[in-house]
Amino acid sequence: GVLTISGTGAMPDYTKIANIPWYKDRDRISEVRVNSGITSIGEANFNSCYNMTKVTVASTVTSIGDGAFADTKLQSYTGMERVKTFGDYVFQGTDLDDFEFPGATTEIGNYIFYNSSVKRIVIPKSVTTIKDGIGYKAENLEKIEVSSNNKNYVAENYVLYNKNKTILESYPAAKTGTEFTIPSTVKTVTAYGFSYGKNLKKITITSGVTTLGDGAFYGMKALDEIAIPKNVTSIGSFLLQNCTALKTLKFYAKVKTVPYLLCSGCSNLTKVVMDNSAIETLEPRVFMDCVK
Repeated sequence: GVLTISGTGAMPDYTKIANIPWYKDRDRISEVRVNSGITSIGEANFNSCYNMTKVTVASTVTSIGDGAFADTKLQSYTGMERVKTFGDYVFQGTDLDDFEFPGATTEIGNYIFYNSSVKRIVIPKSVTTIKDGIGYKAENLEKIEVSSNNKNYVAENYVLYNKNKTILESYPAAKTGTEFTIPSTVKTVTAYGFSYGKNLKKITITSGVTTLGDGAFYGMKALDEIAIPKNVTSIGSFLLQNCTALKTLKFYAKVKTVPYLLCSGCSNLTKVVMDNSAIETLEPRVFMDCVK
């Protein structure tokens, strides 16, 4: 059935979804309509409405809280045109195929499409802040597009960067192509920047890169060889964890500590070449479950 939300002002946040008024009826909800007068959709408001496929959001709504539509079957939406801020995990686990952020949006929260079906994301010129992991565990994501008038971000060949391309923000997990060379301008690959990639077999890390964030290559399905060059001086934890096709790692990074779970779960890893001139410490479980 249809759940209609009427009234004025902000909807409350719910840190426990069992406290949501319609929680017991959540399986009966197939559509949500948020009427004019509501100014904010709160945290987890429609979380776990497992059969909800459609939402209509009035133009009075200017913010959507953390996990508001998480773990629903959301496929289509109407409205949202004046939403300025989207919280964390808003569309987690949804069935959205395509999402275009409204022209009013300025902020996009952490891991907003986590475990969703989204294939294409469009970012307008108004966006000033994209928090961590816009493509994290969005394993069907093929394209990220950014308005050419955006002053803070740019997409090149559907890969997301900051405007001057010193930070690689997100490489879509299902993007076509088996090889990729990080642009020479890039200094930082953010946390989970390439994670869960399906098609890339080879990534060339260029001489400008100094920082690789946590899990930058986590869970890549096809990556079979990678070299971490000496210009890299900062590496996050679980960098290559669960890269199950990885066979060869060449590790020349100038770091004192090899981070936690660096290659844990790389079950086909057979060869590691390391320059140990700078290394002083190996953190726990660097090569855990590297059975070969």
